Amino acid sequence: FFSGIAFFGFVSCCSPLPPSMSASIAMPACAFGTLEGGNLNPEATFQAVQRALQVGYRHFDCAEMYASTEAVGRALAEASATIPRNQLWITSKLKGLPCGEYTTIKDRLAAHIAQLGVECVDLLLCHWPGEATLDLGGDPEELLPQPTAWQYFTRSVAEAWANMTRLQQDGLAVHIGVSNFSTACLSELLALPGGAQVYAHQLYADLAHPPARELVQLHQEHRIKAMAYRPISFIPAWPLAVPEVEATLDTAAAALGSKVIHQLGQVALFL
Repeated sequence: FFSGIAFFGFVSCCSPLPPSMSASIAMPACAFGTLEGGNLNPEATFQAVQRALQVGYRHFDCAEMYASTEAVGRALAEASATIPRNQLWITSKLKGLPCGEYTTIKDRLAAHIAQLGVECVDLLLCHWPGEATLDLGGDPEELLPQPTAWQYFTRSVAEAWANMTRLQQDGLAVHIGVSNFSTACLSELLALPGGAQVYAHQLYADLAHPPARELVQLHQEHRIKAMAYRPISFIPAWPLAVPEVEATLDTAAAALGSKVIHQLGQVALFL
């Protein structure tokens, strides 16, 4: 129902904003995803975020396109008496490449963070490297590499990143980054005149779908934090997983001196 996010590495937050407005903690290594699946149920979202806060989640992954925003904001507001804003890390995403009139983009983000009940987000991402109106009903890996999509990207990326930078300068985001960028898209962004300071890249990755080696190298070369969304979503379909997953886990188990038990829907490690 809610997607989880795992982060490769634990990083420090160097916020230029007062602690009360943004996180004064390092970016937590795990985040609670707020993308709803199936029928919209605001009350279920509200209760899920409440429970996540109770069990210790302090990082929440949101997006302009998620219908859950208002319910997430209510849950954060209700918890504010015991969990102040500076103990939370909020990641969110603007639809597609934020191109066009800057004031329009700024108004969109301001309306979104107002629903969340915060004055800024700790990390703002471009949700995908295409038009905001792109139909994501299909596989982004098939849609985005199309010639027309690539032409739009190369024509629009400089303007989009300029808008992202202005949003950061205007105090609506502490850090800025990207999501779902291919190696080619990220390379194009980093090659912009003056260089793009990309804080993080959120991408779909798990044991069955590891990121491309070239993309990992790009992250390392430019000190970009890699973030994986839905990192364990393939587990319910364990029998369909590629054989390499089994080999990867067996290797890891041997290295850890662990006994690994594989069952449908779960992987248990006994150290």
